[in-house]
Amino acid sequence: MILDLCGVGGIKAGEIHWDDLQFERGYRAFKATMQGARAAELLATALFAKPVREAIPPMVELIDHPPAAPLSAYVRGRPVTLTADRRLDEAVRALAGRF
Repeated sequence: MILDLCGVGGIKAGEIHWDDLQFERGYRAFKATMQGARAAELLATALFAKPVREAIPPMVELIDHPPAAPLSAYVRGRPVTLTADRRLDEAVRALAGRF
């Protein structure tokens, strides 16, 4: 299980390219990494916008009882339907097969 709560820390670089989230108009590895870090930071901010005593138990529950699906997402403790393109689905299955 991967529980992503990371952010970029004190690094000032990076921004989210809302008009080109997939970097179809010029992929750069560092820019993509920093965009992912900023997105993770936004996610962590949303998760921790409530007191720790309320934010931690749902994460512990998922760690103790992981979902059966190889890729899952939750918002406020409820599963979210994922619509991934075929390439992402194949990549997740290939990665899951390595563990």
